[in-house]
Amino acid sequence: MTFDERLAAIRANMAEQKLDLLVAIHDGAHFIETPNPVFVLSGFKSLGPAAVVLGRDGEMSLIVTPAWDADRAAECHPTCASSPPMTSSTRSPPSSASPCGAAR
Repeated sequence: MTFDERLAAIRANMAEQKLDLLVAIHDGAHFIETPNPVFVLSGFKSLGPAAVVLGRDGEMSLIVTPAWDADRAAECHPTCASSPPMTSSTRSPPSSASPCGAAR
C-alpha cells in the first residue's frame, strides 16, 4: 500500500466513523518495535515529540519539536508550513509530494 493509498483509506474510515479530525501524537522516542503514528499520517519522522491533526477533507496540521526542526519539517513536508517554536499549517497534502522517509 502506498502512502497516498494508506491516507485515503484512513480518511475513508474517518468518514465511515463520522470523525471530523484524527489526532496522532508521537513522544519522540524511536524504537523499531513501536510504530510512530505521526509518521504514519504525515510521512514526517520528527526528531522530537510531534503531533499531526488530519481532517477528513485531507487538511493536515503538523506540530514538531524542537523548534529548530521546523525548517526541516517544512522542507521535507511542503504541505505543512513551519514557524518555530512549533509548526502548523492547514494545506492539503498533494499526492505527488514525497515526505521525508515515506515511500509513495
